[in-house]
Amino acid sequence: MSHQTDHQQAATVAPKKGNSGVFTVPTARFRVRKGSNRIEIIVRLLGKDANAKAINIQLKNGEQLNTKTNEITGNPHATAYLRKLRNELDELFYKLDREGQEFTAQDLSDYLFKKRDWRTHKPHVMGVIAAYNEYRKPEVASGLMTETVFKRFGRMERIMLDFLKYQYKKEIVALESLKPVFGKQLETYFKTVKKYDNATYVKYIRHYKSVLDYAVQNEWTNRNVLAAYKGKIEAKPLIYLREAEIQAIQDLNLIDPSLQAVRDGFVFMCFTGVSFADLVKLQPQHLKIVNDVWCLEKPREKQKRNFRNTHFVPLLPVADAILKRYATHL
Repeated sequence: MSHQTDHQQAATVAPKKGNSGVFTVPTARFRVRKGSNRIEIIVRLLGKDANAKAINIQLKNGEQLNTKTNEITGNPHATAYLRKLRNELDELFYKLDREGQEFTAQDLSDYLFKKRDWRTHKPHVMGVIAAYNEYRKPEVASGLMTETVFKRFGRMERIMLDFLKYQYKKEIVALESLKPVFGKQLETYFKTVKKYDNATYVKYIRHYKSVLDYAVQNEWTNRNVLAAYKGKIEAKPLIYLREAEIQAIQDLNLIDPSLQAVRDGFVFMCFTGVSFADLVKLQPQHLKIVNDVWCLEKPREKQKRNFRNTHFVPLLPVADAILKRYATHL
């Protein structure tokens, strides 16, 4: 009697029907992400779609994705990769189906892209970070978090991937395999390889600590190996510009209008103390007269502990003159 391979066995299994009469075999839909030309895959099962997942294929000039055949004209290698993903999805489906496991379209997508292990149903390190980012994403729409801050979450996801490749020589690392030395490993990597300063790497590790707290709360792991990490941000001496130095910047003879705007914006920040994020979002309603003096009053863009401080400062003549110069831009 000959032994069948998993792929041959999968091909002999007839697809089942759900209660609605729809076959439970998953479908893979590929589409082009607008603005980036990157290909995304959407897994569908029983009428439910998983979150779109961008894959490492970007359409070049002249290339087109045929959404019916899932072929990319002029790029046979990319087309072969799409077919490979489709076959892997089929094999994964039949493997889980034979074992009688319950799963959703999102489960299949997470297993396919190694965000979670289909044997344990638990996410790996990178899967936890992705899940945490999805969990925090609604805070942007609600105003609790700025888009700029949320973009850093994506950057820290990529940084962790680089670290895992460097430290563990692989991308998939199970949560249970992490040890308390994980924090020290991250710190050393940030200091020696990335050359980050103290404030940057401490903030990053604190972020990963919150991510692992989220994993504990979801019972994906029993412990947070970064719980004992006590990194401190070292205070740095503040260096102030002298009056003569600011005057030298004001006196710069710049011909390019864009450079003039950069200079004026910097000088305005020096004389008001506002940050760049506050400067670019300055509106007429943030200006008011108090005791016959024009003042700037604006909620700060940078948040601390989920609340914003209000920035209030009287406008000195230099700052007032700059505002009048750019009044039509407010």
